[in-house]
Amino acid sequence: MTTTTALRLPVPGGDVAAMVDRPAEPPVAGLVICHGANNDLRLSLLYQLAQAAAAVGFVALRFNFGYVERGKPPDPIERGVAELQDAFSALADMEGMAGLPVCIAGKSRGAVVAAVAASVGLPAYALALLSYPLHGASGAMPPQPHLAHLHTPTLFVIGSDDPYCRADRLDEACAVIPGSTEIHLIAGGDHSYQAAPGAERSSEELQDEAVRVALAWLQRQIGQGNL
Repeated sequence: MTTTTALRLPVPGGDVAAMVDRPAEPPVAGLVICHGANNDLRLSLLYQLAQAAAAVGFVALRFNFGYVERGKPPDPIERGVAELQDAFSALADMEGMAGLPVCIAGKSRGAVVAAVAASVGLPAYALALLSYPLHGASGAMPPQPHLAHLHTPTLFVIGSDDPYCRADRLDEACAVIPGSTEIHLIAGGDHSYQAAPGAERSSEELQDEAVRVALAWLQRQIGQGNL
């Protein structure tokens, strides 16, 4: 049986809430999970991912970015990167983690923080980026120079109806990424993998697919079976 522990995680400027989900057996890898701009570590999708990851041997660390604790709008990405670096180091130093690979999963803004952190040297083994906000709803794409420096194996999981990440635009962006990339399209999903009213599949089914695909890909990256 997996276990879940709450803790306070030291980050620049203070400490933040965090949750650690541990497997029953000795771990095979670690997974740091970053939330999006308008939610926190309690988001059901991230809870589901953490629980599923722990069930197959990952130590999964979810944490709040500092602005959530302060009740403020999101900080600049650079501050998020610094907080992620501290969370990554904290997980790597946990009991049983010596020498094991540490991966990162991020949702929306958390996916951007993860990609930027990896592009500047955070030694993540692999990145699972959920609902990456590549452009605005109008299609305008802000500069993203970090993508040209992203060497970490990366999976993008996007909804086919996500207004912030069209599949064709993501294909173009992946062309400039020097590391290996894969894209998984959730048919009928929006930016939060929500289904349209009356759709054949429910939102729960779409979110289940996102978690299942991301976790199976991470397992393959660390060499955990042919999944």
